[in-house]
Amino acid sequence: MKMIISFILLSLFSTSSFGDNLSGSWLEIELRKGNSVNVECPFAFDFDFDNLGKYSILNDCYGDNPKLPEVETGNFELDNKGNGVLNRVSISNDTIFINKPNKLNFKYKIEGVILKLTYPHKGGAQTLTFKKSQS
Repeated sequence: MKMIISFILLSLFSTSSFGDNLSGSWLEIELRKGNSVNVECPFAFDFDFDNLGKYSILNDCYGDNPKLPEVETGNFELDNKGNGVLNRVSISNDTIFINKPNKLNFKYKIEGVILKLTYPHKGGAQTLTFKKSQS
């Protein structure tokens, strides 16, 4: 029991202490010559540190439910070196991540209001860019 409580506390500490800048909603964008360009049907990535490291990915164009267009949900873990893991619980066919393992390792980098997520894809890497939501 002590081990379970210690693990939960360690997970909470590591997630909140290294990811405070990651907390909140991020809207997918495209960068062209250093300028952000809106994407026609952007994905929104929401990191919820107050809810034990839960995340959700929404998209108005692809979600099954127009009132809550979730295309993916799960939990995430972060370390202090820019690495993360998505423990994917619910994945629709319209997810932002092209490959569909239940556990997806990624690297993240925050530059002001810009977030870059890089994940393995087809023997290489794919990078997605997001901008911090103003809400």
